[in-house]
Amino acid sequence: MRANIRLKSEKVSVLPLPLILDFIGPFVVHLQKGIACIHTPICSDHFANLITDLSDISLDGQTAQGGKGFVYHFKDGTAPTPGNCAFDQPEQLVLLSHNMDPLPAKDCHLVFKVPYPDLVVALHPEPIWMHKNDADVWVENEDDTDIVNQPRARGLRFIYNECKAEPMVEPTTQSSEVSRQTSQALDFFCCQTLGLTKSHFNMTLRFAANHATADDRHQDAYGCFQTMRGLIPNTEKWRVDFSDADNSIDLLNITGPHPRDCGAAIMVIHDSTLKVKGLPEAKH
Repeated sequence: MRANIRLKSEKVSVLPLPLILDFIGPFVVHLQKGIACIHTPICSDHFANLITDLSDISLDGQTAQGGKGFVYHFKDGTAPTPGNCAFDQPEQLVLLSHNMDPLPAKDCHLVFKVPYPDLVVALHPEPIWMHKNDADVWVENEDDTDIVNQPRARGLRFIYNECKAEPMVEPTTQSSEVSRQTSQALDFFCCQTLGLTKSHFNMTLRFAANHATADDRHQDAYGCFQTMRGLIPNTEKWRVDFSDADNSIDLLNITGPHPRDCGAAIMVIHDSTLKVKGLPEAKH
């Protein structure tokens, strides 16, 4: 904590600066008009951490449905400048054009509401096999009729071209009350990037379980992906397989029995009425 206090008193590089905001884990991202809502489902033994070069903060969230819900956002005056939300390689995402109401925070572990970024980038694409199975809602960029059999991202990157102030994160006034420990940690949150002469801000929201390993992560992925789809109407019928999607050896992924995120693919939903650069025309 002392390092954060000391660095918060030092001058940041000349503003404005870009922000790189990464999401690693089983997230449901809902692009609404003017805002992106990042939802973490209620998955067994999963917890969220906000990580920077100087901070690793555990965020309070629900472990069961029915409470008021925990909602976080950028503190007033510190949010990055909203962008046009262009997409880079949207074919690597589990991407849905689907008009639906905002997901209630009471049904999620937590929600992080952020402005539209300038660019959305798929991270960590891994094999997945999915079949529509007569569901009413289906994804963009299918590989064959009603089938996806190509890698889809389990991480996402939002790039903001401009932050006029150093970003700070806080719970919304409508959120459940966060613990004193989380509140104090967020007061000294610092997302400065270390070691670069041409700097930017960076932070990562990671949602993962302590028990996930390279051996059992597929079972964890099944459970998380099913819970995620439980938040999206008419997707429960999908047939999904992570373990047998691709029998080829990928040396980037098979690197030993070290802890891993569960491996569930991120889901990105956008309203069909939104005109978002880089996305395919909505299916009707």
